[in-house]
Amino acid sequence: MTVNIMNEFGMGESGDINTYPSIIKLNTLTGVWSKRNVNESGESVWTPFTFPSEVAMDMANFKKGYNLLRKGMAPDNHLVLWSEPMPKQPSDDHKPCFEVNLLFKDKQLGFVTFSSNSICVINKMQALLEMYQNRKEDSLEVPVCAMQMETVATANGEFQVPKFTISKYVNRPEKLIKIERKEPEPTPTPTKPEFDDNLDDVFGNGGEDEF
Repeated sequence: MTVNIMNEFGMGESGDINTYPSIIKLNTLTGVWSKRNVNESGESVWTPFTFPSEVAMDMANFKKGYNLLRKGMAPDNHLVLWSEPMPKQPSDDHKPCFEVNLLFKDKQLGFVTFSSNSICVINKMQALLEMYQNRKEDSLEVPVCAMQMETVATANGEFQVPKFTISKYVNRPEKLIKIERKEPEPTPTPTKPEFDDNLDDVFGNGGEDEF
């Protein structure tokens, strides 16, 4: 038995949230989460926020691949669904990354996209993806995840990364991308992410992903 996430999150059937997702990021040195907002002057500003206890994650549309982050320019993304082979790396400057849409109960956060180039974060997301793949029930349901921050020690220092665990599954919210119901098929075996084994930051800003 499932529940309707829109009702459970207090949003009703229509969902009073933005149609297009905002962007959130994590500074892996400090463990601070930030959301990109637009101020009265029309400028993008990053506002710190406390990550809620639960979040719905659109794992069916989880993407992996490469992107190039350049200040003042939109990211150059080359992404595929998690079950597909990694795309070709366009250049040495393109770094491995993932992208996933999230839906928070808090309407101030609402519908967001989370992406990161941090290998420590990617490893944690890979663990979550494996949990999701092991699910045998309705693939159209969306996992609701709890999150705890963990300290990961590496040769390059310590990093603060999120560890997600699936607490339950709910009906797919209207605001998330629709996927069609298909006849059951064998679960595809995803290729292991061909990620770099270093933690070099694109801008040398200590693990903070700039967009």
